[in-house]
Amino acid sequence: MSCSLLGILLLMFISENITIPISKISAVTQSGIDKDVRIVAEIESLRQSKDTLLLTAKDDTGHIIIVVFEPDNAQLKQGDLVEIQGKIAIYNNKLEIIAKTIKLV
Repeated sequence: MSCSLLGILLLMFISENITIPISKISAVTQSGIDKDVRIVAEIESLRQSKDTLLLTAKDDTGHIIIVVFEPDNAQLKQGDLVEIQGKIAIYNNKLEIIAKTIKLV
């Protein structure tokens, strides 16, 4: 195995195993756009369309919209406490998180 291939495999392993620290919703700001974030929040509301799920999540510091493209059939409901990992984005001048993973806490 060549040195460069070994280096690439090592970087892939490390990047997959880096844990993003949990942030409060108030820490999700415009300076973080396009950066990964992880929050723990309560689902305040859900809106489902054909291929997108919009959640409003809240913690003790604020509210934020969570966008889930091509959602699986997870049985999320209002009041669930979830851990969300995703990328910070802005849409219509409002911050949101584009979810990569959502799991019940």
